[in-house]
Amino acid sequence: MLKVNRRESKYELLRILSMFMIVVHHFSVYGHFNDLKDNVDIGTVLLCLRPGGKIGVCIFVMISTYFLIGRKFKTSRIINVILVTFFYQIVIVLILSSWGKIKFNLDMLIPNYWFITVYVELLAFMLALNAAFRRYKRYLTNEIFLVIFYAFVVLLHLTKILDPNNSVISFLNPMEFIDFTLLYVITFYIKNKKVPNIIYWKAV
Repeated sequence: MLKVNRRESKYELLRILSMFMIVVHHFSVYGHFNDLKDNVDIGTVLLCLRPGGKIGVCIFVMISTYFLIGRKFKTSRIINVILVTFFYQIVIVLILSSWGKIKFNLDMLIPNYWFITVYVELLAFMLALNAAFRRYKRYLTNEIFLVIFYAFVVLLHLTKILDPNNSVISFLNPMEFIDFTLLYVITFYIKNKKVPNIIYWKAV
């Protein structure tokens, strides 16, 4: 019998919203607004749109990892992400170069996107993360979670202090990988500890 994967609309809508926030962020940062740079109102709007990129990435990663926690590790999942990215990169480069929007260069066909790189690293590391979660899940109290959370924050800041230019193994994006791993841990805690209920209970 064919197994049908059902998608939950609330998560899909939130994922679409996060992607929209990321697109708006890139529009505000990399858009050409030279003629409008002296317009204070437009400048203020663009400045307000920029944080949406970071927020959108966090939301997107947390939703994606929410459905990966506890699932069986599959190498095909990593290969699929790489192949799909490479396919769309080739198509977009060929279309833009044929329209004369960009000058074709073979280097453009080499995937070099920080998000995809870090996401693939997280998928590869997922096997170890899920194994650790299964083994130590019963010990993950609120206090232990806070310790883990602050440990990641300290590690992230130490990485930025020791390598501010992200020059050491920069192609692996170590700081972003720490960010994504922390988001994975937070998502695991939310999924298994019913965080919304805890928050509401403490608020009352």
